[in-house]
Amino acid sequence: MNRALCGAVLIVAMLLGSGKASAQNPKIAFTLVQDVSFGTVPTNTSINITVFRPGAGEIASRFKTNSKKAGIASFNFALPRNLTSEGNTLPIIFGANSAAYNSANCLSGSTCFDPSQGLAGIPVAPNTRTTIYFWIGATISPDVEQAAGIYRGEITVVGTVDVGEGKTATATQTIDIRVTIIPTLSLAAAGSLDFGQIVAGTHPPSLSAQYDPNVPMFTAAGAPGKEISVSYHSTVTLSDCHGHTLTFTPSVYGSSSQVNQTGSTPVPSGTELELSRGETGNYYFWLGGMLKSVPRTKKSGSYKGTFTLTVSY
Repeated sequence: MNRALCGAVLIVAMLLGSGKASAQNPKIAFTLVQDVSFGTVPTNTSINITVFRPGAGEIASRFKTNSKKAGIASFNFALPRNLTSEGNTLPIIFGANSAAYNSANCLSGSTCFDPSQGLAGIPVAPNTRTTIYFWIGATISPDVEQAAGIYRGEITVVGTVDVGEGKTATATQTIDIRVTIIPTLSLAAAGSLDFGQIVAGTHPPSLSAQYDPNVPMFTAAGAPGKEISVSYHSTVTLSDCHGHTLTFTPSVYGSSSQVNQTGSTPVPSGTELELSRGETGNYYFWLGGMLKSVPRTKKSGSYKGTFTLTVSY
């Protein structure tokens, strides 16, 4: 299961001028607009938060030059190599296009750069107030063995404005990074549905998903208490591989307890439900259903088909 999520953090930098001829101390300040958030991510999933999609960090850096002399602004980014959660680590990667900046609060027309290389040589006009906006994202790829938990880290941004004659100003901004890692959702099936021998011209019996102990069971396993959605087709075609078919209508019942088949409840396709709470999150499904009447003219043979149950976070 692969997902691609994106977003950016914005930093604003501003500079102001006083109109005096001699160089005076400039000013610089940051405004944090949004931290970097990957949201909830299952293991064995690669997530790329780019600057052009929601979820990335955003900051604004405002500079103030108190002189008629032009200045130079530079930014350095201290980036984490790993996010941490109770002694567990999760690598995080920043690349050549993981950050972007613009003089307008708009990603359109922005310039991408590698935050690990920083950004230097940004000209600051004299006697002006200047704002620069930054967005930053990253990539994580928790493998199937990644421990579940809330992983955190931070980016430290240092901005400097230099107007010469030893007149500089520096400001620092921290951007938090957070992701919640949950187990990959799995689904296992046990058993098969067998109507046995049916005489043509008779109405075949239905198999009860709630009461028949011989019907197949599906076990969903994932993050405890996490909501999942369930889907399946309303009918399944059975075939004898010679062009003759029968139609099966499935009936699915479910429970958060494996030993509670008789207390299970109907689970129509499209249902959203919660995995059990505890050390593991589980939900159990039983499959029953019925065949349409078998006409006298139906060819004898072995009819088979496949029922597919899908669960997702």
